[in-house]
Amino acid sequence: MTSLGPDLPPADPAAARDFAGALRPDEHVLWAGRPDERHYARTDYRLIALGIFWVLVSGAGFWGFTITTLSDEYAGVSIAARAALLLVAAAPFIVVAAFCLGGHVVFKRRQRRRRAYAITTQRVLVIRPSMRLVGPPSLLALSLKDVGDVRVESLRHETGSIEFHAANSAMDALHFDTVRGAEAIAALAQTQRTAST
Repeated sequence: MTSLGPDLPPADPAAARDFAGALRPDEHVLWAGRPDERHYARTDYRLIALGIFWVLVSGAGFWGFTITTLSDEYAGVSIAARAALLLVAAAPFIVVAAFCLGGHVVFKRRQRRRRAYAITTQRVLVIRPSMRLVGPPSLLALSLKDVGDVRVESLRHETGSIEFHAANSAMDALHFDTVRGAEAIAALAQTQRTAST
């Protein structure tokens, strides 16, 4: 797999291997890649504000619950049982606060690292990871013969997003998000589409 043009970014061999099991016998990968890493650490400040709120709420609740469990009402309950009760009560608040404060960035980074894109001799392919913590990724494909409108949106850091729309179908567009050399990748797909018709 070699670069087919001066502006085409180098292919990612690991991303190309991700598509090996999905290729047809007479199909091969022309270009494969992943989202640009410089877009990984994008934080959502609304979630951080919500996380701070949850920390305050859980802190106040934890303090109040601690005072309650130390009161005479729980005199017959062991210290270990009281501590376990505190942890069970506080765990959901701690998990939500941790996700809002920074976990969402880690989750998004993990999702983006598992996403892959490819232009083959026959199709445009996207591997999209499961939105759950576990589960198989899904493969989205659009035949080059069915590609209609191709839209490129320029982004920062010399990256762009590409939308491949189906010409005669109601299916959703396939998206290549934040890839380097988006214009050259779109041009490769259009050139290959013309060659395959």
